[in-house]
Amino acid sequence: MNRSPGIDEIFAVGGSLARELPGFEPRPGQLEMARAVEAGFANGSHVLVEAGTGVGKSFAYLVPALRSGKRVVISTSTITLQQQLFGKDIPMVARALGVEPRVVLLKGRSNYLCREKWERARGDLALFERPEMSKLGRWANETTTGDRSDVPFRLDSLLWERFDADGDDCIGEACAHFDDCFYYRRRRDAEAADIIVVNHAIFFIDAFVGGLLPAYDYAILDEAHTCEDIAMNVLTASLSRRSIERTFRRLRRYFTLPASLTKPIEERYRELSECVAGTGNELLRLDERPEIAVELERLRDALYHLENWIADNGASALTRPPRGDLERETRIAGAVKALAAQATVVDRLLALDTESIRWAQSSPQGSDLHCTPFDAAPILRELLFSRTPCLLTSATLALGGDFSYVRARLGIDLAEELVADSPFDYREQARLFVAPADLEPDDPDFVIRAYALLEEALSYSRGRAFVLCTSFRRAIEFGERLSASGLHPVEIQRPRGGIDRDGLLRWFVDTPGAVLVGTRTFWEGIDMPGERLSCVVIDRIPFAQPDHPVLDARVQALRERGDDPFARLQIPAATMLLKQGFGRLIRTRSDRGAVLVLDGRLQGKGYGKRMIAALPPATRIAHLDELREFFQT
Repeated sequence: MNRSPGIDEIFAVGGSLARELPGFEPRPGQLEMARAVEAGFANGSHVLVEAGTGVGKSFAYLVPALRSGKRVVISTSTITLQQQLFGKDIPMVARALGVEPRVVLLKGRSNYLCREKWERARGDLALFERPEMSKLGRWANETTTGDRSDVPFRLDSLLWERFDADGDDCIGEACAHFDDCFYYRRRRDAEAADIIVVNHAIFFIDAFVGGLLPAYDYAILDEAHTCEDIAMNVLTASLSRRSIERTFRRLRRYFTLPASLTKPIEERYRELSECVAGTGNELLRLDERPEIAVELERLRDALYHLENWIADNGASALTRPPRGDLERETRIAGAVKALAAQATVVDRLLALDTESIRWAQSSPQGSDLHCTPFDAAPILRELLFSRTPCLLTSATLALGGDFSYVRARLGIDLAEELVADSPFDYREQARLFVAPADLEPDDPDFVIRAYALLEEALSYSRGRAFVLCTSFRRAIEFGERLSASGLHPVEIQRPRGGIDRDGLLRWFVDTPGAVLVGTRTFWEGIDMPGERLSCVVIDRIPFAQPDHPVLDARVQALRERGDDPFARLQIPAATMLLKQGFGRLIRTRSDRGAVLVLDGRLQGKGYGKRMIAALPPATRIAHLDELREFFQT
């Protein structure tokens, strides 16, 4: 009788993975992680693993998952990792283990083409005169997935919105295309799957509300350092000009709406936005301005009037005859639900409770109002971690080997914990330079002095750098100085206009000696191995915006409990992000490069020394000219 190989044998020299993967090398951290994950599956326990870059964490959790015989949901925060898992890693591990799991990649509804909307749009001659429509039409007629990511050309988001399978437009079983719907077909496939790959947004929506995923036995949350932020986004109710305009766009596809009822909603929102902007603050707590409640109530009344009108008159307001009573009633119910959802957001913004933070952000485009839970941990504990065993893993999850911060933020009381060290030789491969202790970001001459350090470092690295800034203002200041010098090709991430994130990354890859100056979106989730990225510059310790209403409320609460919010909240969060920024540099065993932090507090403050200790153990250098020899060897 054949014996199934143990986990150690699978990861050993000559084992199952080595036979399937030419060049496979056993890594102590990978095997250690795989053992911990397999124990978690066997015991039904939570497992937290910080897997340093290069550990190979995907294989370390896929092998136990595919051996477990359990239905497993794997959730990530990036499309790149989802596609890699579904298209490459899972099939590879399955072949190595000799198993044939049923695997489904399930995305959000708006990623899929709606056949019914596409069919209805064919009568819109003006729409089909747009040049991209002929290309989209060929794709729509040939696609077997209906997945937007398979569209072989850049597509305007508002154009795609006209054809996506968004729930606000969906009539479910009343649709003539329900049986061959791309989205529902994926949902049905997931019901029969062994492994379901999703993103964190879908995962947390299902955890909080349900209805998106079938029952499963175990969850794997990769890139788990993003879980709190994404869970908070899912739990946050928001009102904005964009959300109102989107609701109207969708309603007008199926209903003729009276201007006497839509204009008051637009006017009430404009008056509300002006009231918020009238404070002169970009950010504020709503409870600081009680007059905002009056404007919210007027907006809610206007939404109720349109909602009631559609409930009473929706049948005669339909722009096209429905295909029967079921479609008519479903369309009307969907429209009422969409407006009720907006009114519910207003209700949450008006509610007075101690569990939520109501705040607003104003800009030239209008005001966004939000209701955010004070803390995601109790909700996550009740609805997820008390019910479902989970693995959480990331390259940045612990602080000096301690997981207490992430457990507190996510509501995980008990878990098996492991730090699987990176196999990379950071002392040999990386250099770390920290600005002098007297160079602090609030100094009047900070930009001049910091730029001099930046320019010197880039002269040694010959460009090939990410300059990671904590604000667009600082990114533009550094970027424009670099551009004016003419020493390197430079692109700057800007808040409006300019090249988007993916375009900037393509430019960086294609441009020798490039310097990309960016903000938060470039601090994490980017894999740029090789010589093209040889220097990462961080402008300052990435503390959260101190006047942000959510942070301010949490800081006040910690103070009232007698805790130190700087030590308990702000330092750990900044350290995690600093580790993420550092992590852009060394991605393979052959990578070499330097990290510069231009904030002298990292050297001059006690907490700065603790932050440095949490970073990968690169060789510290005291003078930038030490990089000359480093980059020449």
